[in-house]
Amino acid sequence: MIPADETLRYAHEHAGTWFTDSSPAVRAAVRDAVVAYLQGGSGGQIVGRTTASLRSTLFDQFAHLNLDWDLVAQTEVGECRLQGFIAEQQPGTSVRRREAYTGACAACSELNGRTFVVVSPHDPAKDWATQVWRGKSVIHRAATGTADNPAWPSAGLQHPGCRGAWAVASNAGRGVSPELQAYLERLLAQRRPAGAD
Repeated sequence: MIPADETLRYAHEHAGTWFTDSSPAVRAAVRDAVVAYLQGGSGGQIVGRTTASLRSTLFDQFAHLNLDWDLVAQTEVGECRLQGFIAEQQPGTSVRRREAYTGACAACSELNGRTFVVVSPHDPAKDWATQVWRGKSVIHRAATGTADNPAWPSAGLQHPGCRGAWAVASNAGRGVSPELQAYLERLLAQRRPAGAD
């Protein structure tokens, strides 16, 4: 389960901030709605729970803005969850980027399965290509790469509606036996859709 404290902390600080064409009042109301949604269920991690209630709340308040509130709800909650997950990891932890479904965009497909190291957001020598940290975002940089500038991961979502996720790359040294780790990896591989590795 993603730690609710870090997810909520990130939501309090950043939810709604990317609505740069909206008034501060709209951004604040979106933030409040996202925080209330996340507080309603262990960081939004109730099995089978969707963002439909958040979408409905946002639509009820801001239908006149004519936005895709389903996309907004998924994006805001996803960003907070992933940023919260990264914030909870100790510096030096290896994390793996995973795609939730086949047919993901080129930028997300390029990152799928790659491993990155979590570092402190205050580390002066952060490496954008190989490391992630709380607050690292593609909002101000292109998510897709070129031959000279390969794609790099956001600590959160790669783009609006992104369904990517993070997982600790290895539980070795975290109280998990190598046998259990191997068993869990086999189980996950059996459930993973073809081509999603």
